[in-house]
Amino acid sequence: MAGKLEKVAITEKALYQRVNRKMKADGKVLKRARGRLVATLGDYYTVDLTRNCIMDKHVDIEDCGREIGVLQQYEALEGAK
Repeated sequence: MAGKLEKVAITEKALYQRVNRKMKADGKVLKRARGRLVATLGDYYTVDLTRNCIMDKHVDIEDCGREIGVLQQYEALEGAK
């Protein structure tokens, strides 16, 4: 029977940790904005630790995880569409 395969749900915290482990090797880190910074930086942003500067603003954590290879095709962010 060919049925639709369900994706494994991954929590936002678990994905955040996976992304940071992978990015640490490149001297970068994913940060979560809080307070008034959310309007400027978005929910997540990346920081280059070697240059101490913000690299990307308004980062979609699920897209980032897929792009760097820490979120597989059979996994999905919990609560995502």
